[in-house]
Amino acid sequence: MATKRGSRRKKAATEITETVLDNGDRLVHHPPCDRFPQGHSQLICVDRVGDAMAAAMSEHRAAREDREREHRARVQQVRARLTAGGVPPERLPL
Repeated sequence: MATKRGSRRKKAATEITETVLDNGDRLVHHPPCDRFPQGHSQLICVDRVGDAMAAAMSEHRAAREDREREHRARVQQVRARLTAGGVPPERLPL
């Protein structure tokens, strides 16, 4: 029996198939395996994936804007402290 290097058992047909439906959704079918003896199909809805991605991008954008605001506030505080300490504005490192 010819086996691949490191493989102890003959592989069954383990090809995952994907079908794109008319509305753009995808149906992914996993063949039978140890975890799913009868096989397993998963419907991936384009709308839900798009909505989830948009929400994640919005959260990422909001977090970035918050970090930028916090950074600007820290810079202003440092400048104010340096100016109050007698450092001329042209000598400020920021």
